[in-house]
Amino acid sequence: DRNSWANDSVYVQFSNSVTDTGAAAYRIGSTSGAMVSLEECVNCGVSGWKWQDNGYGSVGLLGPLVYFATSGVQTVRVQTRLSGPSGLAFRGGGTAGVAGNMQLDLSFNGTLPFALLQSQLAQQGFTLTGNANVDLKVTGAARSPVITGTVATSGSRLVDVRRNVSVEKLTARVALDGRQAVIQQLSGNVATGGRITATGSIGTVPGSNFPADVTIRLDDVTYVDGRLVTANLNGNVTIRGPLLAGPVIGGRIDISSANISTITEKVWPLVEAWQNRPLARIYPIVYLDAIHIKLRREGRVANTAVYNVLGVDMEGHRDILGHRIGAELRSRQDSISIRLQNQPCRAIHGTMCLACSLYRRERLTGILPLELQDLKEKNHETV
Repeated sequence: DRNSWANDSVYVQFSNSVTDTGAAAYRIGSTSGAMVSLEECVNCGVSGWKWQDNGYGSVGLLGPLVYFATSGVQTVRVQTRLSGPSGLAFRGGGTAGVAGNMQLDLSFNGTLPFALLQSQLAQQGFTLTGNANVDLKVTGAARSPVITGTVATSGSRLVDVRRNVSVEKLTARVALDGRQAVIQQLSGNVATGGRITATGSIGTVPGSNFPADVTIRLDDVTYVDGRLVTANLNGNVTIRGPLLAGPVIGGRIDISSANISTITEKVWPLVEAWQNRPLARIYPIVYLDAIHIKLRREGRVANTAVYNVLGVDMEGHRDILGHRIGAELRSRQDSISIRLQNQPCRAIHGTMCLACSLYRRERLTGILPLELQDLKEKNHETV
């Protein structure tokens, strides 16, 4: 535990290995093995899980050399046991050729905590808690190993922080046959409601870019983005093609209901703060502009102009001073500029008022000219 040399070291055996005197040593099938330790001596410390050689006793001490009775291809047998925090309990080993195709015959099993993957997952915006039960066998040449066995988990939790999605009680079992990973079971409950299941396979042949054929099913999933949208989803999503070279995502998702339910509660305090924010005392330049939107009123949808007032202060900073819907401006005949002047600390003195081309297109006669005249009279300036 905790990077201890006592239980996180590796024992190595060789074929035809001998000492410098020719005596058999560290042979495969014997009880003798060279220990490769994590720590060079007592209290030397362990840094970053860096493996040392088979020497032990002082810093920089090299272990005895290993010789071979005959030349040619040799085989190395490794046996390791790892244990540590978060439930790490892993052991395994086997033989590996050290020349030619470097044939492998390795087996590993135990419990691996997902915490070991946390740094890589965090870069993608994910957190994964729980453990994986691993039972794997690695055979074939080192350059193209064949991996078979199973990986399973139960009761784990996956959170997509960026999309505000949490899948709990995650249960999965994946079988590897040397060519692909087959999803025998994968299901979990969405924290906000509903269930997600997945089936399919992902290719594992080296150089294949991991071709996928996976179907994800959404059953009455309630999606809440945490800011604005709540929706109920049902349907299937398919992922086909190489995962590392542009997979094709398809399927159909039915949205039975969708609500923008929290917008007022979350946005209104910000609106009030914006309305009551302190403004500059002087805005030497004010732009009057408009955008057109489709607005529903009394059962009818019509294009409506929303007029915006943009002020430029003495330091050249721009600030939105207010906005009005065109119909309100016509009916009430109240100048936005004068409304601002009547508010404490929100004066527009000696202002140059620049009306955009929308004024000419809308022909708002009797409104903007009145505003300009009022500004001239109140500020005794030439506009």
